[in-house]
Amino acid sequence: MSCFSVFLTFKIKHFLALVTLLSLALLILNLTSFRRFSSEINAVELDARIPTILWWTPFTGENGVLKTCDIGDDFQASCYFTNERKLYQKTKALLFYGSSFNAWELPPQSPERKRPLWALLHEESPRNTALLQHESALSLFNFSATFSRHSDVPLTLQHLTSLEDLAGHKFLQSWQSKVQFQKEEGLAPVVFIQSDCDTSTDRDSYVQELMKYVKVDSYGSCLQNKMLPESIRDPMSALHSDEFWRFQSKYKFSIAFENGECLDYITEKLWRPLVIGSVPIYYGSPTFKDWLPFKNSTIDVRDYKSPKELAEFILMLDSDEKRYNQLLEHKMQSPERFSSELLLQMLAERKWSVGEKLWNNFETKSLVEVFECYVCQRVHENLKEGESVVKLNHYECPPPVSALTKTTLNNSFWFEQWHQGQFEAQLVKELVETGKVVTQDEFYEIVGQRMVAERKKKK
Repeated sequence: MSCFSVFLTFKIKHFLALVTLLSLALLILNLTSFRRFSSEINAVELDARIPTILWWTPFTGENGVLKTCDIGDDFQASCYFTNERKLYQKTKALLFYGSSFNAWELPPQSPERKRPLWALLHEESPRNTALLQHESALSLFNFSATFSRHSDVPLTLQHLTSLEDLAGHKFLQSWQSKVQFQKEEGLAPVVFIQSDCDTSTDRDSYVQELMKYVKVDSYGSCLQNKMLPESIRDPMSALHSDEFWRFQSKYKFSIAFENGECLDYITEKLWRPLVIGSVPIYYGSPTFKDWLPFKNSTIDVRDYKSPKELAEFILMLDSDEKRYNQLLEHKMQSPERFSSELLLQMLAERKWSVGEKLWNNFETKSLVEVFECYVCQRVHENLKEGESVVKLNHYECPPPVSALTKTTLNNSFWFEQWHQGQFEAQLVKELVETGKVVTQDEFYEIVGQRMVAERKKKK
């Protein structure tokens, strides 16, 4: 054998050994606290002690997977998750994604078997599914993962990566820099970046009135008076980029109006300005102050009688460095000194990660994985215990109110949707309780008839 052949043989063996070591490492990694096995497992052949949990509204893209979750220090729970409806009869729990919940595609009901536990996951805007804003529908679920602090798996802080982001200086511009941007680049004190112009809070009407009294740079398709730099003009790709955040951080104030006023419904509209150091002018969740690093970290629109009064306060801060910087106290303190115990507690107890923390650490779990594991755990517990029921405070949304007039928008599309949701929720509950099956057309026909009947009674 030539020296070259020996050398080549050695290299091949070395390569194979390296591949083997890598394979073993991956195997060990896959057998950690959250294990995934073949999607070809036949649920019928599984141990009877391993419950089947069905995504009734397919969401994860997994046809079938066995997952073992570490629950505490000394307990593991295994469940088989699937989106195959043919396995419904063997299902112990059903998972629903809120935006995909169709009232005319309800699971079949049978007097011969106990109804499986129902679990709701919905991290999006409540306006996407009006019927879920009403207790008649919510009470059908046993567990929830929503924006509410009262949820079994609260998602209130889904848009906040960490306390360190809130306190960090990565995007923070000094007072002097912001003043310079106003002078040299002609920036307004206030920025408004929005392309969703039709909201249940009547956002544009308020901002339009505010513009009469204070200069606002408005980007996006709503009340636009300026164009974003071309490199960050596409909101789908740019919204979460460092370049976009640095651009917004040049402004002293950012208008942050939510799409709805549900309790604890707080999105990146609030967290992004707080992270980059641009004071939020906030309207949305009535409970948002419970989550702030400090009570004075934002300007609350509800504290002012009118846009004119709010503008006067903004203009005063725009010329007062000391008072302005008081609103950025969270950038001057370490996170452990934040005043919100709820914020500190929720982030400390959170078992899932978002953003870079999720993608850069294989060991961290997504909110979906934690939700699945929670349901798996409760299914095992509920084999012995009684059932829980989701209450209204898991998804509490009042009728839509105008930020400008502070009155209910009775004649708006959004109020009509909210009101119709009441009838839809009542009908869904009836269908589940009776086992009756209807088509989509039949469902909305019944809802329409009941709404017409109600109007006639009021006349």
